[in-house]
Amino acid sequence: MEPHLFRVAPGAGSGDSYAHQGEEFLFLVRGRLVITLDDEEFQLKAGDSFYFGSHTQHRWLNPGKTETVILWINTPPTF
Repeated sequence: MEPHLFRVAPGAGSGDSYAHQGEEFLFLVRGRLVITLDDEEFQLKAGDSFYFGSHTQHRWLNPGKTETVILWINTPPTF
């Protein structure tokens, strides 16, 4: 597993969808996040958690006006 603490500025995100091997778990510490898997959009807020297989096309965005903080864990490690 590879944990990261991401700080995402308002309006920032991943850009285009991407996919890779593995699994992902995230916990929203603060702020909001929109995550899209294939064509299905999920709206997350502080305190929410989310799990998905990384092989699914995914992208994400901070739609809020404040910084979003996310504990994001990938397996296997990617960096």
